[in-house]
Amino acid sequence: MPRNRNTKTHPSPLRRIRASHHLAPRQATLVKKEPTMAQAQPWLNPGLRHNELLIRKRIPLPGANRLFTVLLSESCLLIWKLRCKWRIQREGDPSQLHTVDEIKSRWLSMINTRLHLDCLLTNPRRYGRHAIPIRTVHSTWQGTLQDELGLPDDWHRQTGVLVV
Repeated sequence: MPRNRNTKTHPSPLRRIRASHHLAPRQATLVKKEPTMAQAQPWLNPGLRHNELLIRKRIPLPGANRLFTVLLSESCLLIWKLRCKWRIQREGDPSQLHTVDEIKSRWLSMINTRLHLDCLLTNPRRYGRHAIPIRTVHSTWQGTLQDELGLPDDWHRQTGVLVV
């Protein structure tokens, strides 16, 4: 079927960010690499039609899908924040680019904040029927936690649980 050449397609925000000539090379660190903290998860190409992570027998992995969504949205938000800070506060000065260590530190901090928020949102006394099921949080963050084997079963109620 021939494609209509008059139809305009808009690239995704992530592709626009990649193509932006204003994106500092060090900020592209978040775009270029897939997350190393979740190597146990079977990541697939994010450009797939349904964008679902599957295992060999084509069984959906809801925890992996949720983690992928969290990582992608948090990474896009961080790229936007870094670019705004560089363009506005640092006036786009190429000599004041964000360092790779700064980017990694801020990304890890954002992901750990999201983990903490997920843990808080499992409280049924506070959030009632709107609370996130504990099994959802456990399946989402499985394989990404620091010293995961040494954590108690109710790690979602503990403080100091971090993503590696």
